[in-house]
Amino acid sequence: MIEATIRRGSARAQEWTDVLGALTVPLESPIEQKAVLPGLGERSVYRVAVGRLSTEQIERLIAHLARKFHIPLEDVRRDLLRAEHGLPILAEDVIVSIPLRAFL
Repeated sequence: MIEATIRRGSARAQEWTDVLGALTVPLESPIEQKAVLPGLGERSVYRVAVGRLSTEQIERLIAHLARKFHIPLEDVRRDLLRAEHGLPILAEDVIVSIPLRAFL
């Protein structure tokens, strides 16, 4: 499984820990993508594999994003679970781990 670990020095590390209970999240791919993010403009991101998060983590994430961005819960739930939206995580905030068996 490809994972990203949020750097402890990141301004968002505590937020990720509070919401997901961990600094490590599963990724869809180890390849960076460009995304336009609210308040940040175009940035390099990875996509969190939301489907590999626990139900509790997803529910806490939905509630957090709804509060943070003042978006209705159902809109956040719908967009978070759609593949074309998903959950971006800033590339500059993480270290990506790829298991060796991926290369064998």
